[in-house]
Amino acid sequence: MCNGLVEAGATLKWVYDPDPEKVEAFVEQFPGVEVAESLEQILNDDSIKLVAAAAIPSDRSALGPVQ
Repeated sequence: MCNGLVEAGATLKWVYDPDPEKVEAFVEQFPGVEVAESLEQILNDDSIKLVAAAAIPSDRSALGPVQ
């Protein structure tokens, strides 16, 4: 998903996952991305226009709408 976004011209700013190994692998693939300490840190960043999430659907639904 992120490869497609980057190919379309998107800039990846943040990554967050509670699993540090997943974060490390993501940063290796997308150097320059910042590691967030929480999902809230990303959602509170006013410069963010889109959040791509690969979470399990039942976990994703708890994110709710961004206003």
